[in-house]
Amino acid sequence: MEALQVSNSVQRQITESNPFETTVNSILDPNTLYLYDLKDGIHQFRFPRLESTHSLAQKWPWQSVQNGEWIMLLADEQTGGRGQRNNNWSSPLGNVYMTLIFRVHNPNIIARCLMTQATALTVAQALDEELHHRAAAAADQDVESSLKWINDVFLCDKKVCGTLISADNVGEDYYYQVSIGVNLNAAPLPDTSIALRHLLQTADPIPVESFAVRLAHRYR
Repeated sequence: MEALQVSNSVQRQITESNPFETTVNSILDPNTLYLYDLKDGIHQFRFPRLESTHSLAQKWPWQSVQNGEWIMLLADEQTGGRGQRNNNWSSPLGNVYMTLIFRVHNPNIIARCLMTQATALTVAQALDEELHHRAAAAADQDVESSLKWINDVFLCDKKVCGTLISADNVGEDYYYQVSIGVNLNAAPLPDTSIALRHLLQTADPIPVESFAVRLAHRYR
């Protein structure tokens, strides 16, 4: 799988100047490894292993995030991933485990109420694009994703994605933590879940980071 390789002797590897270094160091265990990069306006933090991207996002000080600024937390594995109603989210290598952090000034009530549905729809569109771009086999089957109320995405009647959204408001500003888990290469529960790679019947793993970045930009 496309696991992040980081030497145990290196605690931080920064490919760009990291404006959030003080913030991150204040909320992370000092032994937590990560890579930081700034690409196309999104601050990207990638972790080989993390308890939960959503839990880390909820610790992120809202004062450090400016309006219009986006942060993406991406983990290769999660040891304590969670979904709706605090259910466990199995998080093996090879899948997308990401949380987007952003701040919106005075969002209208419709946007706030439809955030969960809009997130699931965005993932479904990204999966459909990947399906029709990658494999004639999937296109021949006329496979398309479907939404299950309120936050899940299904392929072939099996779960391929779940989302978890939380928000804090300070005055007229809303500080969002939008978490998305997508089974790209591994289906943790084969009876009830499916991985995109298995549906495509491809020997090569689907690159996690590139899919996550495309998804983040689609969401923006």
